[in-house]
Amino acid sequence: MSETREGAKLIEVVHLALLQALPSRMPVSGYIVKGDASLRLFEQSARRSQDLDLDYAGRPDRFDQVEEQVARPCGRPSSRTSCGSPASP
Repeated sequence: MSETREGAKLIEVVHLALLQALPSRMPVSGYIVKGDASLRLFEQSARRSQDLDLDYAGRPDRFDQVEEQVARPCGRPSSRTSCGSPASP
């Protein structure tokens, strides 16, 4: 199997692991999975995604709490960046 295909499979495994763990941090009603990952994981699309797009659908006054919950496993203080991207200066 090619290195590219193996990498794509690994990304998909990470996406699935994150989606399994996310409900322990916030209610399922608090976020929406979007984009190519949504199509791949829920609609069996052949398209693969490098990232996992989520929209926050919870109470606006609790967004900072959610941001902290997501940033903590990334090993950095809260920042509006993804786990895979460099932290903002």
